[in-house]
Amino acid sequence: MPKVSIVIPAYRDREGLKRLLDSVYAQDFRDFDVFVSDDTENDGLKDVCDGRAGLTYVNHSNNKNGAAANWNNALSMADGEYVKIMHGDDFFTFPDSLGKLVKLLDEDPGAVMAFSGTRQVPENGEPYDRHTPEKDVMRFRRDPRSLFTVGNTIGSPSAVLVRRSDVRYDERLTWLVDMEYYIHLLTEGGSSGNTSPAEYAGSSSDMTPGAGSVKHGFACTDEPLISIGMSDRQLTRSVSTDEGLVANERRIIAEKYGLREKPSFLRDATPEGLLFYAGLTLEILWLLLDKSSHVIESEGILFRISFIPLFLSVLIGFVKRKYGKRDCLTFAAFFLLGTASYLSSSRNDILRILFLVFATRNASPRRYLRYTFFLTLSGCAVIALLSITGVFGSAFTLKEVNADVTRQLLTLGMGHPNSLYAMFFALTALGLYIWYDRVSLRSCLLILLSGGILFLLTACRLGFICTLLSVCFTMAMKKSRALREGKGFYLTASVLIAAMVLSTLLIAKYGEIYNSYDPPWFEPHFESVMKPLDRFFSGRLWMAYGFPDSDISSFSLLSSPENERYVDLGFYKLFYWYGYLPGAVYVMLCLGLLYTAWKRKDPALGVFVAVWCFYNFMEAHEISDYIGRNYIWLILYRLPWLFPGRQEISEGGK
Repeated sequence: MPKVSIVIPAYRDREGLKRLLDSVYAQDFRDFDVFVSDDTENDGLKDVCDGRAGLTYVNHSNNKNGAAANWNNALSMADGEYVKIMHGDDFFTFPDSLGKLVKLLDEDPGAVMAFSGTRQVPENGEPYDRHTPEKDVMRFRRDPRSLFTVGNTIGSPSAVLVRRSDVRYDERLTWLVDMEYYIHLLTEGGSSGNTSPAEYAGSSSDMTPGAGSVKHGFACTDEPLISIGMSDRQLTRSVSTDEGLVANERRIIAEKYGLREKPSFLRDATPEGLLFYAGLTLEILWLLLDKSSHVIESEGILFRISFIPLFLSVLIGFVKRKYGKRDCLTFAAFFLLGTASYLSSSRNDILRILFLVFATRNASPRRYLRYTFFLTLSGCAVIALLSITGVFGSAFTLKEVNADVTRQLLTLGMGHPNSLYAMFFALTALGLYIWYDRVSLRSCLLILLSGGILFLLTACRLGFICTLLSVCFTMAMKKSRALREGKGFYLTASVLIAAMVLSTLLIAKYGEIYNSYDPPWFEPHFESVMKPLDRFFSGRLWMAYGFPDSDISSFSLLSSPENERYVDLGFYKLFYWYGYLPGAVYVMLCLGLLYTAWKRKDPALGVFVAVWCFYNFMEAHEISDYIGRNYIWLILYRLPWLFPGRQEISEGGK
């Protein structure tokens, strides 16, 4: 009997299977046999397996019960002491990968499984490593059922080596099948399968240490011993956004293990999670209040009120050790930046943003982004309704076209047409990011129709252009694999962001030149160049000249309390209000998100950041002391160097 049986459920991918088998036979550890269960019709992969020593090929094309049935068929063929399942698009990273996994089980007789970190390998992108965070490892050791609440941060079954047993994958499941298998192993382990998992479930209502009896243990390493192939053709990609399927599978697992499934909106109902939502809610309410016709006289008091729950959320997160060493270093660096900014400019916005960003660690991004979208949309609807009924604010405003003509423009209670369209664009961009996988041509046409009608009623050209760009780029990404997986879009967007920052500084420098000369002498140049340029963009470049207190001569490393004049150009306002250093950090964060979008093949993130920055160049909606305006803060969890281990926000494995 061999020490290890390597079992491979395969389907169609010839090149992937060949790469996997090459890595298998390149292993230093040689005491193994190999079984391939091929779901492909007509022995499609048999020739790839022919001539391999110790390999048994079985055609399983008559399988009608899904992927998990093929996995189980592969497991049933194993005869080794240990079983190593490997999916056909994955492979061993190093020649000693298998040997190291075997050593983990050999050295821990009480462990029924061992798993490693993984190297994620996109089809057209740079590989990156991921591993199970230490805090999750501790949770799983205390109670394997915590996989159900935390999510499967162990990863793909290819990352796992198990002792041979009768435990099998639940063929009713597709997306959460690997999560359930791990829970099953760690509660039933190497038993014959006669013990009900419910015996080990403990209390059905809590996940506290000791709530469930850990029948068997596991061993693990962070080293990426297994490489995981990633492509849009994988089954997990196609089912991950099927909310009905995911909800049904969670119900199945909850019933099987005697767990009490919380409604999705209650899964963040921890003290730190509720405090985060309280702070986020208040920031959104302040944003809506600011956008309405109401005049806010005590902004500082409002900001202190919303800061308190965010501060407490982060504090509890630190007490519960939710933040790793790198998180602590990141927090310390930004805390120093925020403190220096406050001491220099009397602005505490960076500190407030820091606590908002770190508080997002205490909730599910999928849920808090949707919450942000619907709460903001509902608030805008209430403001609009109050203005239309005449209860509060005005639904229209008058704009002077020339000396004799005025035009009535739509505001829906938001004071200015630009404010109304800014909210429409922001919600459009956020919605396309959240529901990218479900966006259809029909929904895009509906957005464009709504945006076009709103443009006619508000005359907000910039907002309409950015809405158009968001929709068109989203559809182009969905239709063109070359566009979403290639470097072109992301590189071009990064270059344009750099160009926009440089243009902002040149505009500020132009303002200094203008202010240093006698205006009548400079007027012809101003009339022939700057005025047409100003009209073409957003009519806001005038804020850079004619005001010596806000041209580039007033810019500094961390700004000063005197830099308080309102400027309606986003990047201009960023450097003027906060200084060169905070401005450069913000730009680097945006470029980092674009790099992450390219590396992770996340077109939704790429489109959002690119268009958001373009809008920010000519409109200052996002750069504000009302931090709920800027959705960049809510998606910084995507940066792996800022939030390691937070990249997989779904509950499935791969």
